[in-house]
Amino acid sequence: VGGGLGGAPSQEAAWGSLADYVTEAGAKVLIGTQITCDEVADNQAWDWTKALVEKLHPDHVMGLGIGNELELLQYKGTDMVPESCLKNIWEEGYLWRQFQRMVTEFDGLGFGSVPVTSVFTGLGLAGSPFYENSGKARVNS
Repeated sequence: VGGGLGGAPSQEAAWGSLADYVTEAGAKVLIGTQITCDEVADNQAWDWTKALVEKLHPDHVMGLGIGNELELLQYKGTDMVPESCLKNIWEEGYLWRQFQRMVTEFDGLGFGSVPVTSVFTGLGLAGSPFYENSGKARVNS
């Protein structure tokens, strides 16, 4: 969702067109929002996600994905993802706190019956049963 448009008229028009299409076609969409090292940006992206979701009916949302390829953050380099960020996300509970808050707000918008997930790559399956690397990525816990 993000993209930096921040409620610009073109963003609103695009969301309106998407909502119209989804309704007319009886389609379902997967909505996603980011989890990064920047809480301010994550919260802005979530606000934009909620603004889009409010234009849709729960029957037209197949799910909400919170975070994308989270277990790969450790490989993006310390200039993009410093160790302190990984520690915050995985060991200090940032991901879990954001996840819980977002789910609560999503449910409060009337989407309580819509599935929620986090998005991982195939690496997430490289464990017993899931990938676990303390301080780097915790798919299993």
